[in-house]
Amino acid sequence: MSDTVFLYNASDATKIPLREKPVKVEKKSKPKVKRGRPKKGEKREPIKPKILEQQKNMKTTDEMLSLVSTDCAVGIKQNSKGNREVWIGGKLHISAVDGDIPVTAFYSGANVHDSSVALPLINETSKRVMYLHDLQDAGYDSDIIREFSKKLNHKPIIDINPKNSKELKQKIQLLKDEKEKFEWLNLQQSSDIHHYNQRSMVERVNKYLKDDFGCNTIYYQGSQKVASVLAFGILSVCIHQSLKLIT
Repeated sequence: MSDTVFLYNASDATKIPLREKPVKVEKKSKPKVKRGRPKKGEKREPIKPKILEQQKNMKTTDEMLSLVSTDCAVGIKQNSKGNREVWIGGKLHISAVDGDIPVTAFYSGANVHDSSVALPLINETSKRVMYLHDLQDAGYDSDIIREFSKKLNHKPIIDINPKNSKELKQKIQLLKDEKEKFEWLNLQQSSDIHHYNQRSMVERVNKYLKDDFGCNTIYYQGSQKVASVLAFGILSVCIHQSLKLIT
């Protein structure tokens, strides 16, 4: 597939429930600091940059993944209906290209934010195949991800996360209203909306993996064993979908 140019690379994370106890994370007690500017001569600990901010200066995928935990943890995610889902286990982060073919997958703990694995996915997928667009949902809404995608000569199409901003919420509502009008008038929508709708291919890969290739229920314990089972599942989906291009 290295000689094939694909239109899209869609990324997403799916929950992996496990039958083991989550690893306890000891919270370091932070010294109480008064709000406002520090007093003269007062020293304060610098704020530790987030994982995404650290990754943007890294060159290799292994370096980026070294910041991502694979320990069993408690995950909380909002589904498409707006309901909160809670599970114990991990997440599988997947990049899939045209034809519902998974190209890259990384396993992490359930408490790892989706955006923390965005740069490793884009970086590794870019080495394996050639493609034009990066498609991601609102969980990946970050200028760091957009700039990284552009740096590798891709066009990022990422949904907007309102983040309690009235301006962004109004922008999202305007886009929804515009979409409804175009559908009612049976007119073609903007190219970005058409491209973004192709993101459903990675959701289908998640479905194949769990419903058809036995990764819905995993009884193994330990991140290495779980990741190995998921790797065989991803490989099976990749072979199955790739054969459809030939036949």
